[in-house]
Amino acid sequence: VETIGYAYVLVSGLPERNGNFHVRKIARVSLAILDAVQHFVIPHKPERELKIRI
Repeated sequence: VETIGYAYVLVSGLPERNGNFHVRKIARVSLAILDAVQHFVIPHKPERELKIRI
């Protein structure tokens, strides 16, 4: 995971290659993040919605 400004970049297969599994791993992480965001409440701004782009 790398931070670029206010964004985070996530990659799979670096620094060690993981064959053809990188797409599957990124997809699973993406779905898990989407699920977590649906249930996340910003403590100091509970009326605001956390937004994510994948």
